[in-house]
Amino acid sequence: MARFFSSMLRSGSVPLFLILEVVCVSLIVRFNSSQHEIAKYSLGRIQGKLNKWRTEVSLQLSLQNRLDSMAAVQARLLESYLSANDNHLLLQVDSFRAPRDSFHLIPALVVNNSITHRNNYMTIDKGRLDGLKEDLGVVVPEGPIGIVIKVSDHYALVMSLLHQQTRVSVQLKNRGYFGSLVWKDLRNPRKMYLEDIPRHARVAVGDTVETSGFSDIFPAGMALGKVDSFWISPASDFYEMEVSIWPDIASLRHVYVVEKLNTEEKRFLEESVNHE
Repeated sequence: MARFFSSMLRSGSVPLFLILEVVCVSLIVRFNSSQHEIAKYSLGRIQGKLNKWRTEVSLQLSLQNRLDSMAAVQARLLESYLSANDNHLLLQVDSFRAPRDSFHLIPALVVNNSITHRNNYMTIDKGRLDGLKEDLGVVVPEGPIGIVIKVSDHYALVMSLLHQQTRVSVQLKNRGYFGSLVWKDLRNPRKMYLEDIPRHARVAVGDTVETSGFSDIFPAGMALGKVDSFWISPASDFYEMEVSIWPDIASLRHVYVVEKLNTEEKRFLEESVNHE
């Protein structure tokens, strides 16, 4: 028998051998009741697992489509809020008021993230082909979380708030004083520090920290944390404030890239002064 199988393999009769094997198995199952029941039970289990797998895949695809749809809807709602909230301090004195700034938000997913280094980055799944470019802000509903620094066709690298070179222009809500928010405490991804608030400013623990809108990266008025404590170092004329930020950068998944529209006129004016 061994010689028979060996000769079949040497003569290239493997397909014939497999066919004969299938025929033999089918005959055994068909005319042997116990083998028939075993085969029926096994096939039933296999069919059940296949049906379960197909259902899970279908549910996953449906869930992902719903999440993508919800992210798009949330982006539009956040766009409307930011556009309505920006320039809220301006008074409409006549019918020739300049149009308020508007924003375009692009939903994205975080596909890589770090929080334990001195300089942390995250990667998102949107790139140049999706309209991204360098120096765009990245936010979540709780506040800003980073700035786009590099883009490829399908991905973008974001410099996190948890980076030694990140400085976000912020202000104390309802107080008018502004400064820079920086990250110093490498052990805590929820603690940042507010600098450059003058010592004559009236401040209090619990004051809300929000974006100032002085740059084109983040919209004005986005609250991102509160003052936990403050002090004045010797020989300094400025407060240093410890701030608890609300965005949880350690658990980011869905984010939004912010593009501020209608910025050409402002940039042209500012660059004309810089070149003098």
